[in-house]
Amino acid sequence: MLLEPVSLKLNLTDDTTLGELRSQIAEGDEELFQVLDLYAGVMLYMNARDARVIERNDRTEAAAVLSALNRKKRRKEHYEALNAAVDAIHVGPEAPIADASVALGKHAGSGYKPHYRRGFVRFGQRVGKGRAETRPVFIPPVLVNAHKLLGESAEKKLYVAGG
Repeated sequence: MLLEPVSLKLNLTDDTTLGELRSQIAEGDEELFQVLDLYAGVMLYMNARDARVIERNDRTEAAAVLSALNRKKRRKEHYEALNAAVDAIHVGPEAPIADASVALGKHAGSGYKPHYRRGFVRFGQRVGKGRAETRPVFIPPVLVNAHKLLGESAEKKLYVAGG
């Protein structure tokens, strides 16, 4: 478990893969591998179709309120509110799923552990009148067996990044 901040010096480009990032981390540093995998999973989920990403700028708003006040009208409570506030990104589903086995497809009841199924392009998707035309369609990434991450609850978990 990481107990202190770690500075990583990674070379990134627009087309850097997760495998290339993992190769830049020293061998045997399993904690950093887990952190990198968790970060990649959160970024993948944030780009999924059913993801909810809400930006909460509580600190920025508290700073704006404080700066709008005359210095004589500023109180201790205003500074405490500023110090307690955090700018964060809330990540979670658009709506809770009613029936996890229906919403997650045919593998929901199977023995597969929860994992991300990567997105892909399906070439030859039939479209148009009479399904006569074809076009490529992007199938977004999906979290398979998400209900197993939550235990008995069928409601999806809410993650807070930056808090």
